[in-house]
Amino acid sequence: ENKTFKTAGVIPRFYGIPKIHKNPAGFRPIIPCHSALQNPCSKLISKVLKPIIQSAPAIIHGSKDLAIKFSQLQLAPGRRWYIVTGDVVAFYPNIPLDKCLEITLGFLTEWYCDEQSDHKWDFSNRAKLVFQQCLEVGNTELICTFQNEYYLQLNGLAMGVADSPDLANLYGWYFERENNVLNDPMIAFYGRYIDDCLAIV
Repeated sequence: ENKTFKTAGVIPRFYGIPKIHKNPAGFRPIIPCHSALQNPCSKLISKVLKPIIQSAPAIIHGSKDLAIKFSQLQLAPGRRWYIVTGDVVAFYPNIPLDKCLEITLGFLTEWYCDEQSDHKWDFSNRAKLVFQQCLEVGNTELICTFQNEYYLQLNGLAMGVADSPDLANLYGWYFERENNVLNDPMIAFYGRYIDDCLAIV
């Protein structure tokens, strides 16, 4: 039996969420892409990347994860320790998109395709091509509306896209791993939840 399905394309509407904890209060820009045509691509990317993100020791996955990591922490007695916090200003829009997508593909290859990987999967060239195409469709040429006008996002990741937290996390982890921050003898603990950093030094 043949069935006809009608798919309505939804163009996300730009809006802002007030940051009431700031003084003066600001706004967090949001583009809700849950019903956008390209969102299934973003959901696929997010699902494929989840095991990679779970394996990154610098990424904090919530309050419970942070509590577990703190419970395993051992501080040397007789030393002076400082709690250091930080926030990356406008993290999503300041991430260079091309570099971020390149880094993401690198992590994918390292995790699933590298012969030395413990997580090697039958990730064929075709599957990798589909992943790359979904990565581009879901995160580039994003259009939104604001006050009945259409806008194309030119910079960074869009807040509201399903895989944006995953891409932002991998982008940060790439540089944290490059700088070997977790093996610095002066740093007893380092963790990051998206754009919020916490360290004990």
